[in-house]
Amino acid sequence: MNNKINELELEIKKLEELSKKSPESVDTINIKISRLKTLLYHELTSPRTPDLSDGVIDLYKSDNEHEADYTIYLSNTEIYIGFIDYRFSKIANIGDIGYGILPKYRGNHYALRALNLICDSIIKRGINEVTICAKCDNIASIKTIQKFGGKLINKKDDILYFKCNIKEKGNNKVR
Repeated sequence: MNNKINELELEIKKLEELSKKSPESVDTINIKISRLKTLLYHELTSPRTPDLSDGVIDLYKSDNEHEADYTIYLSNTEIYIGFIDYRFSKIANIGDIGYGILPKYRGNHYALRALNLICDSIIKRGINEVTICAKCDNIASIKTIQKFGGKLINKKDDILYFKCNIKEKGNNKVR
């Protein structure tokens, strides 16, 4: 475990240095740093109990007042497979969800499972509607969003924007 912690700390330091050299990429780098810090936190607080689980995947949470980041692992393992996060505005009563699954674990509906798992958490914060974006050429992500109940509301450049009513997710359970 110490090896993994050292690797995570080193990667965080590299990204922090990169953000100083590349200010135009600071937002993207800060998101990566946040995810790595969440992963590091969970490594340091082992043994872990997942915050959310469906028996196939486990989600571990790190959150603050306006966002929640989850790391995704295969259930009852130390196998990290991705992340899911959401940001929300109490004023607008809407949220924004982002997710990513490591390439070797794609095609198993893990993103859809994670979306379903975080719904109750989002609703408890008073959010009824979320936006999820996908690149036009990311067919798998588009299908995931649609299966989750997303309705296309906008296209800007090569990005599709979907609106999802969390309370009316529809027929989106993983089978």
